[in-house]
Amino acid sequence: SHGLHQGRVAGLIFDVAVLTNITQDHLDYHGDMANYFAAKAALFDKDKARSAVINIDDEYGARLINMPTLCDHYLTLSSKKNISADVVFHKVVATADGMKAELQTPWGTEDVYLPLLGEFNVANLAAAVTALAVTGEDFGNLLIKAETLQPVAGRMALYTKPGACKAVIDFAHTPDAIGVAIKSLAPLSKSLSLVFGCGGDRDRTKRAPMASAASLADNVWLTDDNPRTESAEQIFNDVSDSPDASDFTYMHDRAAAITAAIEATPEDGVLLITGKGHENYQDIMGVKHNYSDEAVLLSLGYQRAGGGYAS
Repeated sequence: SHGLHQGRVAGLIFDVAVLTNITQDHLDYHGDMANYFAAKAALFDKDKARSAVINIDDEYGARLINMPTLCDHYLTLSSKKNISADVVFHKVVATADGMKAELQTPWGTEDVYLPLLGEFNVANLAAAVTALAVTGEDFGNLLIKAETLQPVAGRMALYTKPGACKAVIDFAHTPDAIGVAIKSLAPLSKSLSLVFGCGGDRDRTKRAPMASAASLADNVWLTDDNPRTESAEQIFNDVSDSPDASDFTYMHDRAAAITAAIEATPEDGVLLITGKGHENYQDIMGVKHNYSDEAVLLSLGYQRAGGGYAS
């Protein structure tokens, strides 16, 4: 959205533009959701994209398809909520090692297996398959390739340790993303713990909603993300303003919070660690301290689930 608004891709024409969803983020830059949506919607203009794939389950996707400047060729995407969409994914089933679903598309209806966790990954797969099929790739071959996908670092990455709970690292840093991650993991365990944080010098209005989303977990530890030049205590105070945060455990030391959460989560439970991005440091008052959530887990005896496949 920054690049679109600043004209950094003004000289490009995109073969396919994809809208998965739009939720509250980057309002420190855009000011409000209307401006944020307008920035992203510009990607789908007829002079910017040749084709588009649009998730109409999302309220902004539903608005986008009614914009007069929308590119001439587009396909709509939906779960069973909008069965009349061009591409529909449904019959979604979570298993111990991935997801199964049925895809109904203009190229045929097929079952698909995906070795990734979470229903949102099924939605992402449907969007990716559609975008590639629009450009001429073979639909059946795409589904075969889908079975070999591996999770991107920090996107529902699973770590295991004998005799301890499973741990999942996800970069979720918005209320919607945290809620989706929790709901995706809930079917896999009766006990779900969460460690999360909020970035400093960023949109303060999303902190209370993040607390509300985090409260979907059974036990929650609030810790530091990248405080940057903002007081870490102020960030904690903003989160604690939400009545949903009354039962949270507050620990500034992120490694200590993860360790405490692991110790408190039963062996058959799952710990979700969110918020921290790809950076291998924590930015505190202008000083970058070496840090990564994965390194903490590895130091505690965890290993990445074999070959990227959850088990």
